[in-house]
Amino acid sequence: MDVLDVIRAQALGGAPIEATEELVRTLANANGCVPDVAWALKEMEAIYASKGKRNVTAEVAQYVDMSSGYFTSADVDRDLQLLTSAERHTRRTALYSLAQAGTIERHHTKDGTYRRVEDSIEVINWQNADMRELDLRWPFGLEEWEITYPGTLDVIAGSSGAGKTAFMLNFVKLNQERHMVRYISSEMSAQQMKHRLLKLDENADSWQFEPIKCSHGFADKVLPDSINIIDYLEIDGENPSGVVNELRDIFDALKSGFVLVGLQKKQNEQRYSATGKRYSVRYSLGRGGEFSKEKARLYVVMDFNELWIEKASNRRNDDDAPLKGRAWTFNLYKGCIFEDVQEKLGGNDVYAERE
Repeated sequence: MDVLDVIRAQALGGAPIEATEELVRTLANANGCVPDVAWALKEMEAIYASKGKRNVTAEVAQYVDMSSGYFTSADVDRDLQLLTSAERHTRRTALYSLAQAGTIERHHTKDGTYRRVEDSIEVINWQNADMRELDLRWPFGLEEWEITYPGTLDVIAGSSGAGKTAFMLNFVKLNQERHMVRYISSEMSAQQMKHRLLKLDENADSWQFEPIKCSHGFADKVLPDSINIIDYLEIDGENPSGVVNELRDIFDALKSGFVLVGLQKKQNEQRYSATGKRYSVRYSLGRGGEFSKEKARLYVVMDFNELWIEKASNRRNDDDAPLKGRAWTFNLYKGCIFEDVQEKLGGNDVYAERE
């Protein structure tokens, strides 16, 4: 036991100097861990004399060095217990200097929010890349045209009630016997899940998958080397940066696994022009718009009785027609079984008025 550490802890905790002096003498008498009491008491006086004099700049730098993801000025104040106006002024100066030096960067929309700049690099060893694809089965047989490699993030976007959950539960059904599958639900209760699964398969009680409930921090719940389904990614509002940051964090959590992320999409609308002519507005992307496509290799979109491919990056056969742009119609039986699936002639060219 270091007696100076004890004294510092006492001073930092606000103990009166008289109580600390008594503790030092007790320790000296109890086990002899204070060989020189006079020296210890002199050091105690010096520590108490300098109480409140902190190297806040160094503490902030150390805090930043140990941080991951975004943090706020309020986080720094709380975690470092910066209580006085002088301490907080020093913190502001320290963060400003770190930002000027490129050690941290400011959030582009949120004041007082920062993240540490990651200056390390990861070299892509493409020569030794394992080209084995993940053995996945998709609703609508999409694996016939698209390859899924390890470490892939795909997106299924759809308006409320269009069949996103049905698509994802069918994905579970098709893959739960060949892979470890974690199904992350943001809204279904145990009763709702059982109700839907038994309509999809009367033997669903024997399925081998792991359903968990989660409405935030999805990246922390992803199994990096397994198959993950997120139904669905809850985002506050339409802010593209929120969608991008969530998808990036989820993608970065993957290793050899896979994740299918569900996104909400605006429902198609009927509008009227200034002359009174009615026209249709069809929304083809989930929340975040074009930004929600960045990390996805395959981007599937659903509306009522329609499914189309907005993006497909890993074509199985270059001699085949591209998967992007192809579309299907279907009926959704019992809210979870796809019936009368037919490919549409002309694909999604019919969506000329999409937004």
